[in-house]
Amino acid sequence: MNTVAKIKQALLYLLAKSNVSARSLAACIIPWLKKHGTRSSKNFKRTKSDSNNYCDEDKILLMNHGKFNIPIPISLHIHAYYDEELLYIVEKAKDIKIIDEVVITIPFDSKVSEFSETEALRLLKSKPKKEVIKCGNKGANIYPFLELINENKITNQVVCHLHTKRSPHLAFGKDWFVFLIDSLLPSESRVEQYSHEFFNDLRLGLLIPMYYKDIPNQPNHGKNKLALNKLMQQYQINQKNVADYPCGSMFWARKEILYEFSDIIKTNDFTNGGLSLDGNLEHAIERFIGYLPSKYGKITRFVSHGS
Repeated sequence: MNTVAKIKQALLYLLAKSNVSARSLAACIIPWLKKHGTRSSKNFKRTKSDSNNYCDEDKILLMNHGKFNIPIPISLHIHAYYDEELLYIVEKAKDIKIIDEVVITIPFDSKVSEFSETEALRLLKSKPKKEVIKCGNKGANIYPFLELINENKITNQVVCHLHTKRSPHLAFGKDWFVFLIDSLLPSESRVEQYSHEFFNDLRLGLLIPMYYKDIPNQPNHGKNKLALNKLMQQYQINQKNVADYPCGSMFWARKEILYEFSDIIKTNDFTNGGLSLDGNLEHAIERFIGYLPSKYGKITRFVSHGS
């Protein structure tokens, strides 16, 4: 790799690992890219169709990023309540190199044994950063995740949020869990593609699985409408149509769309212990996450099972 390529790779890695925006970073390197880049100067001009989506600086970063197969680091959060499901997720994630940070939250009263916790960390030994955080059984899987975001304990700018969903009240609960995990962590090459989609398309805010076949008539608010409307008023979202959302509360997200919302952890309305069912705040948040991309001028895309 020549010097120009190495510098571009280093800059893009910095963008992935920091809170520096594409615009700010690019503004510092535009003169250098114009002088040393291999593309003609006409590529640095904004077109009419691009003007609503990218600034000139963003466009330069996207073009140069697209020229290299750069391993952009991403974070993975696993909220673990059950043994078997935790190890299933870890087995899927352990060899995906661009996942360089794994944070596992485990409630004090979970079913995760000390052996499984130790085994999970052993399987993740190649990860530069791996951590197990014990927590209270509050707000199902979503409260611990938002707490990590609120406290800046997720260091990369793109994060995958998963949990050991068992849904014992549903006959298809186990199959649904496998469907969600296999959609979001299908293979190393597909996860790399997901990551590159976030960094090649600044509009992308959320990647979510397709709706599971045994959960019909989606998206809908159901019993969560009242709590959801309250959230939308609180965070000043006026969108009238029903947004697609991560059904099952597992997704990939650009971290910036979650920051403002993460202060919801200050409320006392989360469920303490037990099974979180429709109508609770956690299920309203599951649907509310689908509205966050549009609030920040971004979009949601689906990923297909096993793709």
